[in-house]
Amino acid sequence: MYTSKHAIVTFFICIPLFFVYRWWVLLIFASAILIDFDHYMTYVTKFKKFNIKEAYWYFRNIAKGKNNKKILLLFHTWEFLAALLIVGFFYQVIWFIFLGFFIHILEDIYDYYTENKVYRRRLSLFFDI
Repeated sequence: MYTSKHAIVTFFICIPLFFVYRWWVLLIFASAILIDFDHYMTYVTKFKKFNIKEAYWYFRNIAKGKNNKKILLLFHTWEFLAALLIVGFFYQVIWFIFLGFFIHILEDIYDYYTENKVYRRRLSLFFDI
């Protein structure tokens, strides 16, 4: 799912959450968008280039199916999400970051399912799933 679509969907999800979490929804919204920073980190690690435009197009081409290899995006793994959840029980700020990340991943899964896309991300650090 593209960042603009994530922003729109997350905005509408955050509206009812505002009545529960008040201004913490700003952190939920920001983390649901900024989770994709791991795309850039992966690009820089793999190619040793800091060109954000090239990184953007690299991942756009993967989304279009031009590269069949699964990629590892650290913030999109179940282990990272589980770690945030556990730490979030002790630190309120982390709890809201977890919620944003969780919303983002659910949006990704929904997008891949409804668009009949092949999921090209590794969901685990340790297993190739």
